[in-house]
Amino acid sequence: MVSKDTIIATMTDLVNSLNETNPNSEFTDFLTDSLATIKSSNGVAFTGQLQYYFYR
Repeated sequence: MVSKDTIIATMTDLVNSLNETNPNSEFTDFLTDSLATIKSSNGVAFTGQLQYYFYR
């Protein structure tokens, strides 16, 4: 399984790229909010938040 740090780093890179190319899109806002929630989650909550992001 990929580590939490790797997932957060990858999502951060994606958010930064989207903020440069498409800063006001609904998807960019959703991803920014999801990243903040995922960063603050640990253990089972982290897994649950990540699954919520993928399903959404």
